[in-house]
Amino acid sequence: STNTLASLHVKIATQVTWVRWHCGMKRNGSCLAIYRRWLPWHQLPVDAVLMQLGRAAELAGKKDDATRAFNRVVEEFPQSLYASDAKQKLAELKKA
Repeated sequence: STNTLASLHVKIATQVTWVRWHCGMKRNGSCLAIYRRWLPWHQLPVDAVLMQLGRAAELAGKKDDATRAFNRVVEEFPQSLYASDAKQKLAELKKA
């Protein structure tokens, strides 16, 4: 239902905000481990998970991991709402 989906998005947004804050504070690979362990991946669409992994990897300075995650969004989910964001992130990573 729409309410269930909205509720799930709020829960995810709260979790992602916390993990992003942690990643910003730590600036190391520990945030990737937190993403993999802490967020309920089984409840999320794969393209959303890949975007969050890409962002976490980027924050941790792991350019290759970020590139792989964003490439998967573009290649495996070209119709995704995240595809344009993933393309933009890839362009930014190439410039860096």
